[in-house]
Amino acid sequence: MIPDKYKQTLIQKAEAFCTQLLKSKLPANLVFHNYQHTAAVAKAAYEIGLHSGLSAEEMQVLLVAAWFHDTGYRDKYKGHEEISKQIATDFLRTQGAHVSFREQVAACIEATRQAQQPETLPEQALCDADLSHLGKPSFPTSSQKLRKERELVSGTTIPDREWHCQNISFLESHTFFTSYAKGSYDAQKNKNILRERELLPL
Repeated sequence: MIPDKYKQTLIQKAEAFCTQLLKSKLPANLVFHNYQHTAAVAKAAYEIGLHSGLSAEEMQVLLVAAWFHDTGYRDKYKGHEEISKQIATDFLRTQGAHVSFREQVAACIEATRQAQQPETLPEQALCDADLSHLGKPSFPTSSQKLRKERELVSGTTIPDREWHCQNISFLESHTFFTSYAKGSYDAQKNKNILRERELLPL
């Protein structure tokens, strides 16, 4: 859990707003990109940020962005980041957040787009948190949920070999950005690659 000292009013309001949106307004076929995923990302973001020496404001930017980063799935599957940024910006404007803060949150969300290219430490921390499941023992479960989601969204079945090949390619090409994430997730990510190879049909 995130300690009270970081649960400042704005973060609390962002969490409450996003929790309500994610639990009540997402399409039913989002069995991976849902509230549970966002809550896990927020928790990982806090841990990574804490061990990466972020300032209090950087941590606030990071945690607010973590809660909002997938809210755009409410309206759109591909390219949801643009909508997530708008939802976050609109919310932050109603809260009186200054322009610089809003821009930093939007930049963090933008950085999570595939082919991640984060520039600042908060952006790197959010990218690592968003894909932290790649380096966890629970990766097989996460992978099954993501596969099911993509099948439901596309209306097609993904063959076993195709899915495991995609996983191997993505895992092998992916690199965590922060030192903390590398130290925490790389070893398990390598184990997950080996497991995916073992699951490849002959």
